Amino acid sequence: MGNVYDVIIVGASFSGSMTALSLKSQKVLLVEKRKQPGTPVNTTGAVPIEWITKMGVFPSNDCIAGNLRGVELVAPNGESATLRNEQPDGMVLYPDRYVKWLANRAVDSGSELLTDTIFKGLAVEDGAVAVETSKGTFRGRYVVGAGLTT
Repeated sequence: MGNVYDVIIVGASFSGSMTALSLKSQKVLLVEKRKQPGTPVNTTGAVPIEWITKMGVFPSNDCIAGNLRGVELVAPNGESATLRNEQPDGMVLYPDRYVKWLANRAVDSGSELLTDTIFKGLAVEDGAVAVETSKGTFRGRYVVGAGLTT
């Protein structure tokens, strides 16, 4: 059956790279249609500091645009309420840099990354899922669609 991956992830943006990072002991292939994960930007960049710390994906400084110390809630009638904290509880990231950083961490942890690779389809063959791409067919036990669009 040749080279078989435990998991093939189609889409190396935020969700695909996070999935790859969670599968460190597995043989993982990330398939990304763009030349570089994270570009163009397709997400916002506000995240809770507690969450990224617990997940073990606290970004490098060049990914951080600024810190958040609260929130302002604005009602449809224009009234607002502001909640402020002394310490930052969230941060604004540069999404393109952060996704690239996440994809690089996934590669550092053993995942393979194919960029500039178009997903063409899949089929079950010989007990594995065959994922057809613009760079050939790859086989895996499982496939995760983390960036499939129609």
